[in-house]
Amino acid sequence: MLSFLLSISEQKYHDRIYYIYENFEQELLNYTSIKLQRVYEEKIHSLREDTEDIVYNTLAIIALNIKDIDFTRPYDEIRAYVYTILNREIYDYYVREEFIAEFGDSNACSDEEWLERINIHEENEFIKDAIRSLPEPYNSTLYLRYVEKLSVEQIAKITKRAPSTVYSRLSNGKRLLEAYLKEKGMKIDK
Repeated sequence: MLSFLLSISEQKYHDRIYYIYENFEQELLNYTSIKLQRVYEEKIHSLREDTEDIVYNTLAIIALNIKDIDFTRPYDEIRAYVYTILNREIYDYYVREEFIAEFGDSNACSDEEWLERINIHEENEFIKDAIRSLPEPYNSTLYLRYVEKLSVEQIAKITKRAPSTVYSRLSNGKRLLEAYLKEKGMKIDK
């Protein structure tokens, strides 16, 4: 994950990425795991993997905005910033889980538009390589969905994960892929 975070940020900010990653990764994983415990009392999910998804998405957001963090501020202020982003991601996770449980595939309508926006098709090796460059589990989930053209249910069966986990990984993976492509200079249509 660290190498991916470094790949989506400018070289001059790599020391900041190391700082955030080294100081907060394990703490964020522990905190998020505790916060998600109540979801898993009623549903069958992979607590560890969903925790990692949320934390690594948080770290990716921080990496994308690293130049805006004032590292001359006290450690506690930087920590508060990190936790603000993490808590938003946890909240988004809860909202997404409820939405998916109630309405099913929320991404089905937008898939075709999204594919068109970033120009994914069989002969676009640049996009395939970009997907492969994402950290697990996002790279395999996006690859199975958009290159191999598998349904969410098929991916859930293959990966032995709940469909809601697959939806979450697709959503987060799309954001990470778009950020990666923008960092590499590709224009993404809106």
